[in-house]
Amino acid sequence: YRETVDMTPSLAYARSIPSKTSTSVKLIQQKLAFLLAMAAFLRPSDLARIPFSSCTVDSNSGCLKFHVVYPKETRSKRRIIKPFTIHPHATDVELCPVKCFLVLRDHPALQARPRDSQLFVKSNNVYQPLYVSILSSWLHREFISLSTSESRVSIRSLASSRALDQGVPLQDI
Repeated sequence: YRETVDMTPSLAYARSIPSKTSTSVKLIQQKLAFLLAMAAFLRPSDLARIPFSSCTVDSNSGCLKFHVVYPKETRSKRRIIKPFTIHPHATDVELCPVKCFLVLRDHPALQARPRDSQLFVKSNNVYQPLYVSILSSWLHREFISLSTSESRVSIRSLASSRALDQGVPLQDI
């Protein structure tokens, strides 16, 4: 049993990064990585395996839909592709992963991005995907470290604990 981690500082930092196309690509990607990890309990390796072409926003529901592709894992010699649906944040637009994705998608600095690229790319070379280690360091250095000094804390454990604290039933987590 560990002490409860207060995610308020991490959420406040995410909220302080404006979801606007004038925000730097690096900051918008950091914010989106954090919001997706928190909303869908994704690991940094999952974030690195999201094809940009799989990301769509449903015009009726406003939900962000995407796939996480596991190229090293197979079932019956076929790659595993896991679909995700992220609902928009109803009350706080600055913590809405859908809004953040739309800003990233429409960012002027990323217009040269190839359609077959990954969602998270290097800001100085949109033709190269970000390494898992960079995504992991962003989550730890920029977000997790604001809420706890404890080492070896994963974003998934923080996200699931936060969901439990917010009253989400255990079977839904």
